[in-house]
Amino acid sequence: YPQYASDEYAGLQIPTLEEIFQRYGTSVNYYIETKNPEAAPGMEEELLRLMDQYGLIKPAAEAWQVLIQSFSAESLQKIHALESSLPLIQLFYSEETREWHREIVPDLVQASLAEVSTYAVAIGSSKTDVDAALVEATHALCLDVHPYTVNETAEMEALIALGVDGMFTNFADVL
Repeated sequence: YPQYASDEYAGLQIPTLEEIFQRYGTSVNYYIETKNPEAAPGMEEELLRLMDQYGLIKPAAEAWQVLIQSFSAESLQKIHALESSLPLIQLFYSEETREWHREIVPDLVQASLAEVSTYAVAIGSSKTDVDAALVEATHALCLDVHPYTVNETAEMEALIALGVDGMFTNFADVL
């Protein structure tokens, strides 16, 4: 969204997760993604250490105040093994990118739901991959559905009608 760029943003630094936790503590909800965990060994342990240090393990477990998502099943399974009470969301690559992500096979989401339900509380799929059958199959395993990235009103309304449990958008005011 380059139309939202501004000269005043030049030179701004992105805060670390610890700086965010220091600033907001338990007063807000968090939706954290482990990105490229293979390139950052120990990422999961450090995340859990910080969550523990800032008193976020219990609120995450009891009220889903902290949700953790990843495209990496291994990363989520590691977190689950270390702290099984945390709500985790398994992300799936979209149908449009499956050719690029050769490890993703057709129908992976549907085929993976039973396994995902052993460590996660929800899935995150591209909005283009969410249909009534996926929502039904996912809900049958007591998993939530959080499609991404939904920016148009018509898409939001259609997904709500399908029964999704949440969604990612760049325009929360529209949602």
